[in-house]
Amino acid sequence: TITTTGAIAGVANNNAVEVTSNFTPKLFNLAFGGAGSGTVGAGAAVAINDVTNAVKAVILGDQTRINLGDSALLVSAKTLLANMDGEARFDTRSDGDDSIDLDAQIWSFSIGIGAGGNVGFAGSVNLNWIRNSTQALIDGVTIRDQSAGGAAGDVTVEAYNNASLTAFAGGASGSSGVAATVAVSLNFLGGTPDNDGIGSVDGSGSNLVEAAVNDADLFVNSLTVQTASDGTINAFAASISGAGSFAGNGSAALNFMGRQAVARISSSSNVESINDVSVTSDDRSVIYSGSAQISGSSSVAIGAAGAY
Repeated sequence: TITTTGAIAGVANNNAVEVTSNFTPKLFNLAFGGAGSGTVGAGAAVAINDVTNAVKAVILGDQTRINLGDSALLVSAKTLLANMDGEARFDTRSDGDDSIDLDAQIWSFSIGIGAGGNVGFAGSVNLNWIRNSTQALIDGVTIRDQSAGGAAGDVTVEAYNNASLTAFAGGASGSSGVAATVAVSLNFLGGTPDNDGIGSVDGSGSNLVEAAVNDADLFVNSLTVQTASDGTINAFAASISGAGSFAGNGSAALNFMGRQAVARISSSSNVESINDVSVTSDDRSVIYSGSAQISGSSSVAIGAAGAY
């Protein structure tokens, strides 16, 4: 954040000004639970991940003056820095592979196994919340070529959120009597545990990708305000059970996206541009989700699987 009561001058040598903020998460979580007994065996595994962050790049203040000359100004906030992809992702594909991209920064696995002579039970729960804000702002600032009385150079305000997650919940149970397995994968990308709604454009929300020019006075060569949200959820749940008298399974993969991407210039701003003014917002988020179950018994077997 730049906040001044004077001026930032780059006129003498036409230096560019950059204000950048980047967050590149990487997380791997594995939960395993297993149990076996001659009578009753029950195994359970629970994996919970809650990633909350705020990434902001801001030039702020009614008294802030930036004298650029003909050089450029960049205000950039990114969740997952583009040139960090190779280091931040657990890559699942080889070079030249065009299959579904399951790369992610967050990988979470929960596996439960239970076996018993009379009763076998297995439970697996995988819960993931990613709630963040990524904001690039010019607020109340004057930008121009003050010494020449003309236009400053190119100004770009950009915010990107490319974070993604992969989650798997699996369970297996077996018994000569009764066996039951439950597997649930629940994922919120841009949601919160108590509210899967989107953030607000005033910056108070936690699920926002925003690039904005507010209450600013700009005389520039060109102005670009742009946002992109490229979040991905890869989720799968699977349950297996086998028993002599009764086998029952249930598996579910539930996924929710609630992120808002906003690019804007406020009505209270004064913008003069010699060339283009571009304001764009793009949401390319995608969900890959699957659920499966297998149950077998010499008497009764039931199962259900669902994905959303």
